[in-house]
Amino acid sequence: MKSYLFRVVVPRRDFQRVEWLKDFLNSENVKVLYAKVDYLFSERSDLDAVEVAFILTAEPRARRELERRLAASLTGSLGFFISSSYKKAGD
Repeated sequence: MKSYLFRVVVPRRDFQRVEWLKDFLNSENVKVLYAKVDYLFSERSDLDAVEVAFILTAEPRARRELERRLAASLTGSLGFFISSSYKKAGD
């Protein structure tokens, strides 16, 4: 199995699109690095950025399935995700 680094950023107003991700992050093959909310505009709290970074340890097929689900969930939103292979320093 390989490890992959994911970063998901979505506006607060669109968070319901990826709410399923909360349950996914509790699975045993996921290590959450951080989850935070960036308050960008005092007059537009709906545009606050909800950001989560995590490491997924899985087969490449599982990574692709997660990428497809995130892509489908974020279509039509300002939200985005990034994924890349992850290797610990010294490995």
